[in-house]
Amino acid sequence: MPPISAADTAGASDLAPKRLTLNAEVIACGLPGTLMPGWAKGAYVERPCFGETGGVPEGLRVVGAYDDQQLADLIAYINSTFRKNFQE
Repeated sequence: MPPISAADTAGASDLAPKRLTLNAEVIACGLPGTLMPGWAKGAYVERPCFGETGGVPEGLRVVGAYDDQQLADLIAYINSTFRKNFQE
């Protein structure tokens, strides 16, 4: 296999992951249009998500595994474990 040249990596910085803001609503409700599922019990049906209730958007999966306290604990864990310099 030939070595990688500068031409092969041109534009690679455009592919670098963008820093995402950890948002409780994204974890709770998922992110429509992506593979990120919703984890909150009652997301979109009993619990408003992105200002809406009524039904889960087409193509979005809601696992519904966590209540509000469990979601808060999960976010605290993510912040303290993986985002050591996190500032609220």
